[in-house]
Amino acid sequence: MAIDGKKPVKSPVTASGGREALAAARRQVLALPGGQALERILDHPRPASLVQSFAETDLHLLIHEIGPADALPLLAMASNDQLQYLLDAETWNADRIDGAALTRWIAAMMQAAAERTVIYLMQHQREFLEYFLACNLELRIREHDQDPSVFGDEWFSLDNVFYLRLRPEPSADEALDGLADDRGSFIHGFLRRLADHDYTLFRNLLLESSVLLPAEHEEEMLRQRTVRLAEKGFLPFDEAVGIYLPLAPEALDARRTQRLAPLDPDETQLPVPRVAAGFLPASGAFAEALAVYAASGHLEPIEAEFAALCNRLAVADRRVVRQRSDLAALARKAAGYIGIGLERMAVVNGRFDPARGAALIRRHHLEDVFRVAWEGLWNLKRKAERWQRRSWYRQRGLRLTFWLEEGTGVVGGLLIKRPLFFDNYRSGVLYREFETLADLAATEGVLDAIMALDALLARMTITAPLTPTGALNWKNLLLTLWVRDCLDLGAETLPVDLDALRRFFAELWTTKGKIRQVRRRQFLRWLADRSDQSPDAVSQALAPVLEALFQELEDEYGAVAPEALDQRFVGLFLVA
Repeated sequence: MAIDGKKPVKSPVTASGGREALAAARRQVLALPGGQALERILDHPRPASLVQSFAETDLHLLIHEIGPADALPLLAMASNDQLQYLLDAETWNADRIDGAALTRWIAAMMQAAAERTVIYLMQHQREFLEYFLACNLELRIREHDQDPSVFGDEWFSLDNVFYLRLRPEPSADEALDGLADDRGSFIHGFLRRLADHDYTLFRNLLLESSVLLPAEHEEEMLRQRTVRLAEKGFLPFDEAVGIYLPLAPEALDARRTQRLAPLDPDETQLPVPRVAAGFLPASGAFAEALAVYAASGHLEPIEAEFAALCNRLAVADRRVVRQRSDLAALARKAAGYIGIGLERMAVVNGRFDPARGAALIRRHHLEDVFRVAWEGLWNLKRKAERWQRRSWYRQRGLRLTFWLEEGTGVVGGLLIKRPLFFDNYRSGVLYREFETLADLAATEGVLDAIMALDALLARMTITAPLTPTGALNWKNLLLTLWVRDCLDLGAETLPVDLDALRRFFAELWTTKGKIRQVRRRQFLRWLADRSDQSPDAVSQALAPVLEALFQELEDEYGAVAPEALDQRFVGLFLVA
């Protein structure tokens, strides 16, 4: 505040040099493992100033990385806003307060700094405190002429007037993670602390909690929590899912959103969440655009916006963020989608233009670029859904596994609510988020091939009964039908006997284990005749697929003599 009308002098903590020193210290702390980070904070010349300079989200992650039981010194030094965020983040389960979690965190705060916690709760968190008392205690007031013995052993009193009894917990009465012996002993001690600090206020709190309507009280607390979290990017779920509203590139160009100029460093009030900013990509389209952007502007606004986008994704995807790995996954998804959005709008002559990408970042919000990426993926998802509803394989009662591992993985990844890229453990996981425009192109290529195969099979009017088993797939179906046609066995049933397959193999190969060209052309003509198309039309739609099929045949059986064929190891044909 100003004194005598004079402009207040900035303290060393808020002055530019002090702020830069604290920012450097924060970066060092966040780069360390949990235990070392705690030691570095406690060894700092101003540990309280350092702790309170952390963004609320960063301190929350740091406490979990250290471990709540070991991070009590940080709780003791945290600011009121930081404690408020911890309660908002940890004591709610969707739109309901988690009573056990509320007890655990109040116990942790009491163990860290009992007197400070009592003052904080009574002065700044009366709603939480009243709710806590109402959910945990039953109150009865003794009349002046009433014998205390009328109260059972389960009742206790601090003043021989207000008698209290613990309400049963919804769940088992478990130990509070080592922060208190049990719920009962903690609440007894907590009440004594409240009464010792301000007995009049304590009695008022008990009276108010006894007539409190938990549902209405909780609804009002939820409203206030929603407003607070929205300031940090944690929008209500029904608003957060707006990040998945498709936005076409041309629609984004029409919006022409202009970024506000960054504030002077001395005028900024809040630290940028460094943990999320630390997960900005080092490679890819987004990273290239950021490199150009950083050369002509401050990155802090982008870092803050990126952190808010990660928080919004956490709500929209219903992910709980308590570890760096949780935030890292969200950051990778956000960065990948932003990169895809930039690639969709900033490709020149087939190559991504970082300068144009930087201009897009400068002109548009990151969440809008994210939505441009989602629009491309959403179109691909709808394409897969429309095809699947009217597909031949589904009409014949076949399973998605009919399209084998790659087809099942790609189509299955598109049909889920939030599509995923089928990576098939190339990067160590079966599915991951889409990260580049090439991921979308590869997925669409596989989908187009499957759709073309499905259309071909639909035109072939296959009359043989098809049993939806794991053994049946598009490859052995086509090849078995071809074998039966070549040997004039008819097409009413599918499997061929092993002797017939050996006769077919004897005419299939050259002396070098390659498929004869005449057989390749024969297969193409057979497909064209069965589907009432020209060979050129079939080749144009399926040339890469058919070439890969023949290559697989050569790799699997090119070196196998016909008489050595074993029914157990012939997966590309249906053998009876």
